[in-house]
Amino acid sequence: MLRLARWETGIVLAGDDGTRSVESVARRQLCWAAREPGSAARECLDELLAGREFSGREVGGHGSVAEAVRSGWATAGVCVRFSAAEAGLNFLPVRTEILDLCFPAALQHDPRIQALVRLLRARSFRRLLSDLPGYDARETGEMLTFSTP
Repeated sequence: MLRLARWETGIVLAGDDGTRSVESVARRQLCWAAREPGSAARECLDELLAGREFSGREVGGHGSVAEAVRSGWATAGVCVRFSAAEAGLNFLPVRTEILDLCFPAALQHDPRIQALVRLLRARSFRRLLSDLPGYDARETGEMLTFSTP
């Protein structure tokens, strides 16, 4: 596996919503913009609601969650900090997600994989990634190996 980045996932709220507690947001009856089942953002929302059904609709992507809240179509959603910042919304961090790129060990020396590794390890790329709100590039480009039992 090749580490791409870590990023913050959390609750996005309208800019005038001054709520500071994830727990208080999770208890409120809100109209949610939710990602599709199986996505990490949806899993986060399901955990926040502790099994309760959400009121709202599914949207396709972090930017769509933020846009739904920004436009008033929803009162809250779960997305990455970057999308919340881009839309000028409040963000309450919930957890950190990790994006790793997986490939078979036999391809480790493939020129295409090596080019990707060089790109991810480049100081300029890591700096660009680190400049994005909520992204952490300290481990970007690290190679992780594991074996199956």
